[in-house]
Amino acid sequence: MDSFFQKLALKISSETGQNVDTMLFGLRTLWNFLAGYSVLGILSLLFGIFPYAVIAALSASTLRVMTGGAHASSSNRCLVYGTLVFLTLGFLAQQLKTLDLWLFLNVFTILIWVTGIPITIKYATSSINGKPLGTFTSGRRYRNLAIVFLSLWSVIVLLMSLEQTAGEYQLIFQYASLLGVTYQVFSLTPWGHKTVSIIDGVLQKIRI
Repeated sequence: MDSFFQKLALKISSETGQNVDTMLFGLRTLWNFLAGYSVLGILSLLFGIFPYAVIAALSASTLRVMTGGAHASSSNRCLVYGTLVFLTLGFLAQQLKTLDLWLFLNVFTILIWVTGIPITIKYATSSINGKPLGTFTSGRRYRNLAIVFLSLWSVIVLLMSLEQTAGEYQLIFQYASLLGVTYQVFSLTPWGHKTVSIIDGVLQKIRI
């Protein structure tokens, strides 16, 4: 699939004059989005965790657009890895919602907000060139957007918790988005990169 994207990017760039690397990045991003959410949607429906898995994935993906993060070494491995991660987070979110741990939800939301901002400032990188976001103008904008996103998300989740009787979909959003944002923040750290690298190696060994 990567070779196909490279040929297509070269063809498009020769016809439009656009940068090849930018076109390749855009094609891969579009493919990962369409394929990833299609597979995740189908499997999560089969397992009965559709809203949990999709909300976790959307929460992580939204933040990832602004921060970059650890990723597998090929489109196919990204697809498999991402599907496994968000199915797992979907299952966990479903169990947490059943337990309805109000104190855990609020304390962990605050913890992710408090730790997520410095982690974003220190580790967030551009998905295209890998440079720290704080080192160039457009990168600083993305970093600032990520900080705003983390803050708004935290406020929304905490405000929802103030209601005495939270609705079904409120709880789903709270727990699923909490796990999605937590995973994305973790993926920015050296431990997140190491974890993805190990799993990527395992997937390569089984020829994925």
